[in-house]
Amino acid sequence: MELRISSERDNLFFNRKEVDFVLSFPGEKTPNREGVRAIIASHYNHKKELVIIDYLKQETGKPEAKGYAKLYKTEGELRSHERDYILIRHGFIKKEKK
Repeated sequence: MELRISSERDNLFFNRKEVDFVLSFPGEKTPNREGVRAIIASHYNHKKELVIIDYLKQETGKPEAKGYAKLYKTEGELRSHERDYILIRHGFIKKEKK
């Protein structure tokens, strides 16, 4: 797998780094969200638990996916700025069953 960073910027208002990336995986299956979090965390020498994958989109037939990630400095900031469905998707809160 190869990670290419398209752009990165520091968002001082939310105290996080925002990253646009392209992940190539020729001959492999599409990586899951946890795997992508680990790849980005290792690239930036950051904690995987503080990386949020906002979206990961793959074009049909291409072995690459484009995505957008946010790297927070603390879990408190992450929880206060992210929406509930993102927190559920990343396992920070449990989904309530009705």
